[in-house]
Amino acid sequence: MSEKKTPQEQASTTRRKRSYRPIGLLLIIVGSIFCAEALVMFVLSFFPDVSLLEIMFYDAAMLSVLVFPSVYFFVFRPVEAYTCELEQALAEIRILREIIPICAWCKKVRDDKGYWHKVETYISERTDAEFTHGICPECAKKAPSKQRSE
Repeated sequence: MSEKKTPQEQASTTRRKRSYRPIGLLLIIVGSIFCAEALVMFVLSFFPDVSLLEIMFYDAAMLSVLVFPSVYFFVFRPVEAYTCELEQALAEIRILREIIPICAWCKKVRDDKGYWHKVETYISERTDAEFTHGICPECAKKAPSKQRSE
């Protein structure tokens, strides 16, 4: 039997999967440099008559070709994706934490300038939410019979 997780537990599990600890990033960088350097030294061992200056040039060129892509794909891209997710979450939090002044009678919402708007207009202008309209069962019973027949 699998246990159902609360949203907080799911969020913490998701965070654990995406955690980018500095030690992990450092290990990826050092490991890729070590592996690339070992490969460079292995390849250069087949060319015994190479000067020190040429070895340094080949070493730098091969390290650049081998290390930078691995650092990009295993460090920068995941961190950038994680940063984008955090920025989106922060934007959603900013939208959701506003206190919305709403009329108790007509349900219009007052904006920062003191103008009153329909709830749909107010929310649509500030979020990506879209509205569709229907009628709930209670209001359908109260509606005139002419409108119900249409």
